[in-house]
Amino acid sequence: MSIKNFIIRNIAFMSFCLFSSLFVFTTVPNNITSILLILYIVSLILMYKFQGSNQMSLHSWKLVLANLSFVIVLIFTIAFSSNKYEGLKRINTLLPLLLLPIASTYLQPTYTKKQIKSIAWIFIISNVIFLVYQVIFLTKFSVQNCYQEISALSFFQKIPYLMNEPYTTLLWCSERGNESKILIHKTYNSIGYLICLLACMFLFKGERRGIKMILVLLFAVFSSTLFYIKSITGLVLLFTVIPFYFLTTQFNFKKSLLIYLLLLIVLTLSTQQKIRSYLSDQINNGFVNTEVKDLNGINERIKINLVSYELYRKSPYIGYGIGDVQDKLNEAYLSRSNEDLFSTFFEKKLNTHNYYFNLLLAGGPLLLLLFIISIVLNMRLAIKTENKLFMAYLLVIVVNLFIENLFNRMNGVMMYALGLSLFLNHLLPLKSKVNA
Repeated sequence: MSIKNFIIRNIAFMSFCLFSSLFVFTTVPNNITSILLILYIVSLILMYKFQGSNQMSLHSWKLVLANLSFVIVLIFTIAFSSNKYEGLKRINTLLPLLLLPIASTYLQPTYTKKQIKSIAWIFIISNVIFLVYQVIFLTKFSVQNCYQEISALSFFQKIPYLMNEPYTTLLWCSERGNESKILIHKTYNSIGYLICLLACMFLFKGERRGIKMILVLLFAVFSSTLFYIKSITGLVLLFTVIPFYFLTTQFNFKKSLLIYLLLLIVLTLSTQQKIRSYLSDQINNGFVNTEVKDLNGINERIKINLVSYELYRKSPYIGYGIGDVQDKLNEAYLSRSNEDLFSTFFEKKLNTHNYYFNLLLAGGPLLLLLFIISIVLNMRLAIKTENKLFMAYLLVIVVNLFIENLFNRMNGVMMYALGLSLFLNHLLPLKSKVNA
């Protein structure tokens, strides 16, 4: 095979590997990412001339359009945003959600099983490299800034000492005067590790014994990391989504999904009284700055959600536009700046930390409904094709959107857009066969 033919056959695969290994973690400027994405689309058009995996089928158009609809409407909300500059920045961040699903569905061939396994391995290896970088970064700068008393110890002696300290403390110490070139964020990193756990389980079947041992070791490393960093949703999903994926190997897909939903209901019922009591106290006492240690750090997020709800009530139909959401939040924080917590929110310009509220504030109930429809239709595709990996991936994203505005950063947008485009590329042809 000539080099030219090799490039033509594999350019989409190689580009996807580059995006998944680089842009999910690194702090590449959004403009550079957008330019590379546009060049990627142009190269696909020139190479494949719209000979994509689904050949413009009506069934695939419906699902792709459903995934694009909320992004398109969100972009149009800039029309009634007063802060156009911020709106354009947000639109630039959303470009992968607009371009990658179209590219993977209509501009390139379907990935082979071998290529999908290679993508899974590349993502796992990227996370391992990132984890090593994170350990070096946190160890070096936390000792330099906060733990000078152990500076004389060797690198490997410092690690056990520092692991007795909370992850958030080490992160705070390390970032004092130092900027990481890779995104170190508890929620985003937890999502990456959870996806790696799913990838390990996906790759386990059919591999040689030696490879299986490596995958088990990697599974243990990523699980232990999730326990250490103590991301709330990370731990919840570790004990729900991972068992769900395992259940599908023992029962059929629909039974496993039913068991998983029952498990979620039990977890919700067991914690609702505590959360309801806290919310009631906050509302009755007018956002009193109380500490709720047993809720493990969600105190701040609940307060931000309550502020977001108050803002939504002031403009319940069309929201404020994509460019004004953060400005409205900042104004609300400033109005309560006599309280320590809200003054901190204002100083840090914290976003909604809940993407569903962000959609409500940007474009009202219609925008939120369009996003929910896209998620439901994607889950329907996972059920119809009985793809447990896609369902587990969607659950990881959907749950984390409740506590993090993932699509506020290019890293989160790329993580979802890449995963979505990969599954659409692989599953839509299977759905067409099922329909046939």
